[in-house]
Amino acid sequence: MLHRLRNVNVFAPENLGLCQLLVAGGKIIALAKELPLISDELLASDEDFTGKRLIPGLIDGHAHITGGGGEAVLVPVCQR
Repeated sequence: MLHRLRNVNVFAPENLGLCQLLVAGGKIIALAKELPLISDELLASDEDFTGKRLIPGLIDGHAHITGGGGEAVLVPVCQR
């Protein structure tokens, strides 16, 4: 099913202004100033987002995904 979000103020990251979005499976499948006509039978929801913003998720580019953040336990090595 499709979810239509109308009148969303989109930042991606530049300001795209008011846009209409179609979402399916948790992903944006269409973003435009005007969407083509879609049958109400295909819509799970149709919401007006006037006054709300859509901003892309931010990812910490400095994450230590393989360690190195001080969380590792040091094990001493025995010398022969």
